[in-house]
Amino acid sequence: MPEFSRLRSILSTPRRISLLSALFAFLLLTPLLWFLVDRPAADRLEAAIRADVEKQLKAYSHNLGISLGQRLNLVHGLGAFVKGELDNQGDVPVSEFEIFAQALNDVSGGIRNIALAPGGVIVNVYPYEENKTVLGYEPATDERAFVRAEVLRAVETGEIIVSRPYELIQGGLGIVARQAIFVGDEYWGLVSIVLDVPPILEEAGLLSPPDDLRLALSDQAGNIFFGEAAVWEADPVKLTIPLPEGEWTLAVAPREGWANRFASQLAIFRLLEITGMAFATLIAYLIANRRARLESLVEKRSGQLLYAAEEWRATFDAMSDMVTIHDEGFQILRANKSAAEAFDFRLEEIAGQPCYSVFHHQDYPIEDCPLRRSQRSGKVEEIEIWEPVIGKWLHVLCNPIKDKGGQVIGVVHVMRDITERKRQNETLDLLYQAGQALSQTLDPSAVFTVLTGLVKRSMPCEGIIISSYDPGEQLIRCEYAVVEGNPLAPEKFPAIPLEPEGTGIQSEVIRTGKSQLFNDYQARLQETTTVYNVEADGKLHPRDAVPDDGQVTRSGIVVPIKLAGEVTGAIQVLSYQEAAYREEHLRLLESLAIPAAAAWNNARLYQRTLDDEVRYRTLFESAADAIFIMQGETFIDCNPATLALFACSREEIIGQTPYHFSPPQQPDGRDSMEKALEQISAALAGEPQSFEWTHSRLDGTPFDAHVYLNRFTLKGEDHILASVHDVSESKRIEKEITRLKDFNESIVQGIAEGIVVQDEGGVMTFVNPALVQMLGYTVEEMTGMHWTEIIPPDQQEIIKSADDRRVQGETDRYQVEILHKDGERIPVQVSGQPRFDHDHFIGTMAVIIDLRERVQAEAERAKMIRMLERRLNELGI
Repeated sequence: MPEFSRLRSILSTPRRISLLSALFAFLLLTPLLWFLVDRPAADRLEAAIRADVEKQLKAYSHNLGISLGQRLNLVHGLGAFVKGELDNQGDVPVSEFEIFAQALNDVSGGIRNIALAPGGVIVNVYPYEENKTVLGYEPATDERAFVRAEVLRAVETGEIIVSRPYELIQGGLGIVARQAIFVGDEYWGLVSIVLDVPPILEEAGLLSPPDDLRLALSDQAGNIFFGEAAVWEADPVKLTIPLPEGEWTLAVAPREGWANRFASQLAIFRLLEITGMAFATLIAYLIANRRARLESLVEKRSGQLLYAAEEWRATFDAMSDMVTIHDEGFQILRANKSAAEAFDFRLEEIAGQPCYSVFHHQDYPIEDCPLRRSQRSGKVEEIEIWEPVIGKWLHVLCNPIKDKGGQVIGVVHVMRDITERKRQNETLDLLYQAGQALSQTLDPSAVFTVLTGLVKRSMPCEGIIISSYDPGEQLIRCEYAVVEGNPLAPEKFPAIPLEPEGTGIQSEVIRTGKSQLFNDYQARLQETTTVYNVEADGKLHPRDAVPDDGQVTRSGIVVPIKLAGEVTGAIQVLSYQEAAYREEHLRLLESLAIPAAAAWNNARLYQRTLDDEVRYRTLFESAADAIFIMQGETFIDCNPATLALFACSREEIIGQTPYHFSPPQQPDGRDSMEKALEQISAALAGEPQSFEWTHSRLDGTPFDAHVYLNRFTLKGEDHILASVHDVSESKRIEKEITRLKDFNESIVQGIAEGIVVQDEGGVMTFVNPALVQMLGYTVEEMTGMHWTEIIPPDQQEIIKSADDRRVQGETDRYQVEILHKDGERIPVQVSGQPRFDHDHFIGTMAVIIDLRERVQAEAERAKMIRMLERRLNELGI
């Protein structure tokens, strides 16, 4: 009977000893490996993860503690302010409170209100409008028991009591920090600051934690007021934030759980651990059963390793990387679940087949095969390849398996999906290529063609339209358009006005400077005033017309074209597909728009340069001033005016230097050559030069000139553009004007009468020494004074009437009294005349004569006449 024969075979002495030995080794190694290796390794991995998370948590806890502490310190300041006011004035004036509260509010964000509650009832609150509903509120009678308890503790302890977060009367989640104020031993009332919780959390960074972490906060009573309650059930890392009374607890845990954070590392470790344990069990079995037949050994080993193989298989399949094990002939021995799913096979179908047939669908290894290199080198080899079979980029790592003699008997083949990373690298490469390609063309149409090609390589694109924007005219013009690969004439698109705010797709992007992505393009068109539907042949249709083929734009991206921060146009990329675009397409198009804008601008400038070249040459040849082009210190070109100014031929000046046409020394005594080289060096260094110079004509006749030197680049080399303006006549006129000015100035300064010049507003801009001596001021004191400051009020109408006549262009004389600096009234005669600049009244000039001596003489004369008359009367004559 077969069953009896099998049982007898199992119970035979060699097989039984081998099985028992192997089982004993397995049972001994399993707990030893678990307690001595596996569990400590898992604990170390988890401890490292927890330490890393705790380090991040400490940063949040520290920031939160600082944010809270800064705001609670404001309560101390508010309490000190109130006590100071009560001690000094016996009360807290509302105006003083508002000023102080505003200062506190400006110190830190997130303050809902600052309040005073004499006798426990809120009577002052800042800011008022947003919080006036709390006036008359008495927290000691609040219907919530914990609020009443907090007020009682504040009064009993005199310390700052911080409430737990709760819904405020004004709405929103907040905390209240209160402090009882005592005047002597007598209770005065409460001061409080209400803080919004969200700004505090945002300032501490808790509202934007890393995506892989979950945060939660509990208050003094253990109530969770922020985050997910599930965090507390996930064995979180906790830190406390101390408060004046109690503490908050901040907890954090990985979103996917602690174990999953190091699952892949632990899986690999356990794979090696199980492999080692299986190997040790096998060795025990072989030692115990070395005399048994090979068939019996294989049969027994299969039974002993069954459990270990299944556990190894589970761990093997749990790995996210695609892992296969190969023999020395490229045949696949094992493959995990990730590899089977990625390449759509079952292990039994491909076991024993070469990897190049399964993975690459070919009859020979790929070029530079890392598995072959690993077999030959005995080292870890790796490569990055595009695998068309599954349409992904893979990072392949091959780790050789060696026997005791160091011979390679197999390879562990690990493949990791790096498609996303390669996509990001390709995006960077695309941007680099864009910069290179766009920087090498100065043709606007070529710029647009290059941009279109780059866009089509990176995203769906049935159409692309590039527009320019003129902010002066507020018009948008089509510069380039391609639909289904067919270029359209831009002139077919009429210029459209910038649409009102909130309407128009292009207009909104141009107005705000912000890109927009539309997966509902047709719906957005309903908000647009000016709409053109364009077919591939360039025909324009009304708003509601749909092409016969039914192709309509369903998705689109519009990004602004910016130059030096100003929006100069827009790029539209359009697709017939629904939801064709993602955020990454928008960001890529924004990046491409930057070099495109610069290249487009350069191309336009270049075209203008070509158009202007003839115009510039005409200006150069017809300029009245002498113009040189210099390379270094040598003249290489000049205009006809140069030849006339220096009285020489072109051949006599080209190749010469500026100091060749200069006297040996300049008027300041410096050597002409030395000084000229300094000016030339400064200009070549990028510093424009403007200076006066004495030149000489070919015959040695000197003349004065003003010279301008500016560096410019010509064919990649630095040159100097020099302009020489003959100022000999200007110098002669300037000297004559200076002589006349000095002569007139000496007359004005030496004349005995006072002279004043005032502007159209009546402000004195000039006074001579005679006038300041007459009035007892200095020149500095009177300059800038208004005439009303030296005219008595009862005399000012005389001056106003005279000023009105000046505006009409009249000149006359009149008498008036003016004030000395010490208050004495001085009679004067004023001769005034208007000042005009091209028929525009700019002020008055007046000559002022002191009449005090004349008035005194007339008084003396009148006195003498009266005495004479009296004497004659006495004589009877």
